[in-house]
Amino acid sequence: MTNDLRATCPFCSLHCADLRLSIDEGRLTRLSPQCEFGMRNYTWVLRSIAVGDEYSIPTNQFTQALTILESARRLLVVLSADVPDVAVEGALRIVRKYHGVLSVEDETLNNLNISMKEVGGFSATLGELKEVEMVFICGAEPKHSHPRLAEFLSRCAIDNSLIISPLESFETIRQLRLVLADETPEVPQKYRKTMDAMRSASTGVIFVDSSFLQAGEPTARELLLWLRDLNRCGRWYGQYLPIGANSVVVAETLLSTGGIAGGLFSGEDFEEISPRCWKTSKLINDGWMDACLFVGNPSTLVENFAIRLQGVNTILIDPIQPSWKPAVWLPVTQVGVDAAGSMARLDGVPLLLEQFVESGRPTIQTLLVGLLEGRVPS
Repeated sequence: MTNDLRATCPFCSLHCADLRLSIDEGRLTRLSPQCEFGMRNYTWVLRSIAVGDEYSIPTNQFTQALTILESARRLLVVLSADVPDVAVEGALRIVRKYHGVLSVEDETLNNLNISMKEVGGFSATLGELKEVEMVFICGAEPKHSHPRLAEFLSRCAIDNSLIISPLESFETIRQLRLVLADETPEVPQKYRKTMDAMRSASTGVIFVDSSFLQAGEPTARELLLWLRDLNRCGRWYGQYLPIGANSVVVAETLLSTGGIAGGLFSGEDFEEISPRCWKTSKLINDGWMDACLFVGNPSTLVENFAIRLQGVNTILIDPIQPSWKPAVWLPVTQVGVDAAGSMARLDGVPLLLEQFVESGRPTIQTLLVGLLEGRVPS
């Protein structure tokens, strides 16, 4: 048994750096501080690898993946929001070699974060969150995606928190904004307590997740106007809660490497960039592709489009054995478990994640290079 291993969590964008783990014969027996989300994902990763055993890439699976790529007429390559930055360049090269579309799992991050920074001054760092007096959560409760978020907030902020569900998002935000700007003669009863707290708070934060933004552009526009008005009477931050552990880095690396935020079509002698046209959910829903390479496991997409993906030749490159059945699963190392690497927190702060077990599995960049060169990595 290995006790008291120190680790930084690689599974959500908080990347808590205070973890202590105990492992017995490749099984996780203890995780402290307690986090159900972390416990579940560490268990899945360790279950997917034979710790201490010699690993070799299954040649038949790798050959099948190459055959799918080479025979694809409409290839879709999807970058998960959990992959390290080194996966981005490899995915771009594969799209350009096999003439397909590159899209991303977290399609909202870039534009929304930039817009919130413009009207809210800047997104809050986790250290600054301790100072806020009030919290609005626009979307789903973060206890499932960011289970330890409350630890970064003050007791006052938690007591003065309000969750705005996607179903009531537009009308609620519009009412709160109009009341704040004194553009409505009477405050609706259900908003009076919230309005009083909002007016008296000198600083606050609005968290937004992807489910909230599915309501469409009018809701996002109301959100930005509301954040602008709040900053006229106090210090308010806007912070997107990414759907993946490394959404920030994937988005920034795409912009710096390829000059795009996703939605790239690479033809034989031309390229077209259109995030709206070449949108992941739209392409899958329309059944555009005949082959799909998932670089990382985009769980949100797979859950929503499982039926649509049936009959499509799918390749999954990911550390965890999937619950769904792709045509080919090629296992790779997990940063922060059986490989070292860097990721960024939701506030953009980069962190180095150390390796604490040996698996012999290839890194994601090694496997992508093998697919590009047509040979099984040694």
